[in-house]
Amino acid sequence: MQSSGHRRSGRGSGSRGVRKTFDYAIKKKRMSQSDLETMLEKQLSTTTSLEGAKDADLVIEAVLEKMDVKQDIWKKLEAICRPETVFATNTSALPLPKWHQYSRILANDRLHFFNPAHRMQLLEIICAEKTADQTLATSVAFARSIKKIPIVVNDAPDFTCPGNSAGSLADRSIWLPTVWMAVR
Repeated sequence: MQSSGHRRSGRGSGSRGVRKTFDYAIKKKRMSQSDLETMLEKQLSTTTSLEGAKDADLVIEAVLEKMDVKQDIWKKLEAICRPETVFATNTSALPLPKWHQYSRILANDRLHFFNPAHRMQLLEIICAEKTADQTLATSVAFARSIKKIPIVVNDAPDFTCPGNSAGSLADRSIWLPTVWMAVR
């Protein structure tokens, strides 16, 4: 995993945030401080450059909910990354069709981590009309590799859970007992 921040202060706060995620596990003795240090040394690198993403199979963007900021990052990533790189965003407010007008990559999707991400088991995979089958397969495999339960939905207001109303879910033909069973 690589964390990228455009400022050194952002990179430092990102690393602190990752460390803080494991405070509870260390407190409950599910992990030692030395286990955390070893894991971070092997699996986390930080950078202030997007160049670190050039060989990535999957890039998940999670910046401010401002289209112009996201658009700038996507254009830069498109120039850096391989053609087969799967791009996803963690945005929860901007509709996917807007992404396609700014991006040459028409196969992107949205991976929505619920807060707090380190405790919530669900990972919502929101597909756009043009999301490619391979992109979806990569996203589901990624969710499972990080021990999340993938819930695949089409792009719509409130996605699966934020609206959290039976009517909203039923209108999109999501079988409620399946969702509730996944949540448990």
